Amino acid sequence: MQRMAEEQITLIRRMDTAARIVKTIQTDVAAVHVRLGVLEERLHPSNYITDEQAAEVQSAVAAVAMALTKRDPSKNHFQSIHAELHKRFKAKSYSLIRVEQYAAVLAFLETWDAAMESGESTA
Repeated sequence: MQRMAEEQITLIRRMDTAARIVKTIQTDVAAVHVRLGVLEERLHPSNYITDEQAAEVQSAVAAVAMALTKRDPSKNHFQSIHAELHKRFKAKSYSLIRVEQYAAVLAFLETWDAAMESGESTA
């Protein structure tokens, strides 16, 4: 009987130790999740423009491309405009334009379109 009581006390101590270890691990995992969230936000920020804003950029690109096509129908102007946007704003697609770049992108496209309408050279 004495031996069973000692084994039970030993088992309870082991379980308490395991519970403390699990609690420490849970705290560490929570800290890692926070740090991972910060890194993910840096790599893939959630502040990209909306689908509606991306469609507006696409329409502005189309307007510039149409104006360029009238002047020179031998080239793919959509491709060159997209390449210029990528070069200037580092966005691989319209939906990956950052919110803080949105106004500058539209201003750039509007300036380009106005230059086409007035007969000035491109970009």
